[in-house]
Amino acid sequence: MQAQVRPVVTSSFKPAWWLKHAHLQTIFAKYLSPRKKQRTVAELFTLPDGDELELNWMQPSKEAANAPMVVILHGLAGNIHSHYIQGILAQCRALHWPAVLMHFRGCNGKPNKLPRAYHSGDTADVATVLHEITQRFPGRQLVAVGYSLGANVLLKYCG
Repeated sequence: MQAQVRPVVTSSFKPAWWLKHAHLQTIFAKYLSPRKKQRTVAELFTLPDGDELELNWMQPSKEAANAPMVVILHGLAGNIHSHYIQGILAQCRALHWPAVLMHFRGCNGKPNKLPRAYHSGDTADVATVLHEITQRFPGRQLVAVGYSLGANVLLKYCG
């Protein structure tokens, strides 16, 4: 599958005059982001090697018939409760876009079944999950969002 990279949503972001430094924006985002927990449906997904990971699905609304499916990859030790994950899920809900968060192995609060951990160079689980999504939703466009470690995995997968 050939990945096509193009902007989906343009931004007119301008930082507040008192918060121009990118590191401070990152720190303050945790405290200033919305606190409303987004509803998702958890699915324990079995991988080909017998291990499991959790997928959290935000169900599409009727308005989402032609919307792309957003696949979200969290950062190191992130999960469904991370403020930035809740923020992107809230944005997806506002756009009426369905979304799924893929937890990396062991990041959903349950230990791995196998003595194997995730790492920033491992794209096999992402490939398996993306293949499964394309099987479940044939013809639906996919949009991927990665944070930190998840962004590294996503870039490696696209490469």
